Amino acid sequence: MALNFPDSPTLNEVYTDSTSGFSYQWNGTVWISYAAASTGNLRVLDDISGSFNGSQDTFALTSSTIAISPPNPQSVIVNLGGVVQDPSDDYTISGSNIIFSTPPTGGLSFSGVVLGVAVPVGVSTGDAYYRQVYTPVGVQTSFTFINGYGVGYLDVYHNGAKLIPTTDYTATDGINFSLITAAQPGDVVEAIGYRVSSVTIVDGNLNSLTVSGISSLAGQTNITNNLNVTGVTTLGNVVIGSGLTDLVVNGDARVTGILTVGTGSLTLDGSNNSINGLTINAGIVSAVSGVATYYGDGSALDLTGNETAGVSSTSSIFTTGIVTSTVIDGFIPTGEKIISVDTTIANGQENISFAEDLVVGAGVTFTVSTGTTVRMNALDELYATVVSASVELDMPDGTALQRPSVPSTGSIRWNTEYNVLEVYTGTEWKGIRLNISFPTGDVGLFGGGTPTGANTIDYITITSTGNATDFGDLSVARYALAACSSGTRGVFGGGIAGPILNTIDYITIGIGENATDFGDLTQIRMAISACSSSTRGIFGGGGNNSLNTVSNIIDYITIATTGNATDFGDLTQERYGIAACSSSTRGVFGGGEVIFGSYYNVLDYITIASVGNATDFGDLSTVRAYTAACSSSTRGVFGGGFSPTPSPTVFNTIEYITIASTGNATDFGDLTVARNSGSACSNSTRGVFGGGTPTSNVIDYITIATTGNATDFGDLTVARYALAACSNAHGGLS
Repeated sequence: MALNFPDSPTLNEVYTDSTSGFSYQWNGTVWISYAAASTGNLRVLDDISGSFNGSQDTFALTSSTIAISPPNPQSVIVNLGGVVQDPSDDYTISGSNIIFSTPPTGGLSFSGVVLGVAVPVGVSTGDAYYRQVYTPVGVQTSFTFINGYGVGYLDVYHNGAKLIPTTDYTATDGINFSLITAAQPGDVVEAIGYRVSSVTIVDGNLNSLTVSGISSLAGQTNITNNLNVTGVTTLGNVVIGSGLTDLVVNGDARVTGILTVGTGSLTLDGSNNSINGLTINAGIVSAVSGVATYYGDGSALDLTGNETAGVSSTSSIFTTGIVTSTVIDGFIPTGEKIISVDTTIANGQENISFAEDLVVGAGVTFTVSTGTTVRMNALDELYATVVSASVELDMPDGTALQRPSVPSTGSIRWNTEYNVLEVYTGTEWKGIRLNISFPTGDVGLFGGGTPTGANTIDYITITSTGNATDFGDLSVARYALAACSSGTRGVFGGGIAGPILNTIDYITIGIGENATDFGDLTQIRMAISACSSSTRGIFGGGGNNSLNTVSNIIDYITIATTGNATDFGDLTQERYGIAACSSSTRGVFGGGEVIFGSYYNVLDYITIASVGNATDFGDLSTVRAYTAACSSSTRGVFGGGFSPTPSPTVFNTIEYITIASTGNATDFGDLTVARNSGSACSNSTRGVFGGGTPTSNVIDYITIATTGNATDFGDLTVARYALAACSNAHGGLS
């Protein structure tokens, strides 16, 4: 129902609506209600005469044992000993207490009645209507009236012509309306929503009120008993008291002031619930269904109880309705946050920080709208357990050189150089790889190589077969490097990246990530070899073509800690293009060449836990270099390689040694493809060979404990040679 007020009213003109029977008077600015005040809601006071003693002058006022707070002395009729008292002379009111000018003597009778608040009926005197103008830029039928309207109290104009409800437009939910005939670009649509109430309370305390129509409570409203509202409700400042006090709104509700919930409860069943400022001490707020929207700047949002419909500052979020959180700039909630329904942080002005864990339930979508910032101040772990989710995070980005000079622990940034999310652990930046399956089980890694994929790290699961999967990237793209590993960390050292390098970098095997700087070898060199125990990595041999030098140096590192390598001793023969394998106690180096074309079949060994020079072990079956080696805890295996004598030959030969003893190698079988400059890794039972030249992506495998030819395993992600390999389950760990 819309009210058709006269267009040019005169001062004090009275208009009566024929449909509702309500009358209104023009005060020169707005139409105000025009009705005689009436008295209702009388409350009989409990007898207090039993406490009269001639000295006490202050007494608590109750009705049916419930405290009563009359607004003024004139609203209370008091009878002492059959005589009606004068409120201006005989008593005053202070809250829920009456104070007599003369203390009543014992034996006097008492009776009293609290009069109800004067209640005029009609239009609210504040915000009589709201007006909104729309200028569509496209064909449009649906519009949102942001201030809300009472159903039946919305006028709509299209290009100046007033539209007929239901015939020309529909407006049924208190916030949206739709045109039957769409507005076109350049049209003007105007909507006027009237704020109409069946009850307007100017001032007063409500002890018990039931409203079945539309209500507007614009002043300070103190609810000390239940308030049940079934219509559209607009509230100013609302305080829900202690005890069993409840505010239940079955229709739509909008709180434009400060809503304070004590130990009572607030339930919003409507589909359009809006709250400007919200303070919850120990009560419960729940959005049973529909949408709950919270407005404010964060300063008015103080939640210390269990709040189940939106955002909580010191307690958990257990959302049961769709939640839209609007304009809570700078708000920092603490304590675990649990989002259990689809939740949208919807306004571009918001900046929300979570000081502790944010948990998004299974199957739930947590959406942060464009232009909105959500910050996680503490990040213990990032779980990739949500089956389907999209996350947008507004965060700093840049290259590795642009990282903050003094980062805070838990800082997150996007590394544009490595294309990875990274977090500062307090001592180093660690990459977080998203949307991949992290390696599990016995993992083999293949890193570097040439002519392509020089920074590539692939991984395989050694116990199965299949193609390799991308793991991440080396910190420096290079080839002719070596690798060793513990059960958790893989380490790559040396190589060529244009210049010959002494670089050492590492990865955590159980997490797909890019490599991080570890330290430096004692000298720059390429075509190097490596082996390890569970704690110590060994790098041996190598060369420097630019200086025409070959090295017999052996370095070592402690795999669990970063830092530069330390001198271990010397090989029995300086050489490069060498291969190495190990048990948990002994490392064995085999084959190699020197700068001027001399090739070797030398095998020598070291004791990994000590330092010192290598000792002769035996010989390979033929002189060769650029072979690959792997091992179980007892047996070392060498496969492939190249020798220029007696004629240039690329080998498919596999041979083996027993690591704990010394002696010459014995024939094992053949690789599936003859190649050199490949790499190998293993677990306790299976050896895997990958890559090589002629440029190959071939991966094949053997069972180390038995002899025989290799079997096809799968392919590397990129065909390459002069790469390095390691694993988290090799023989040196047993």
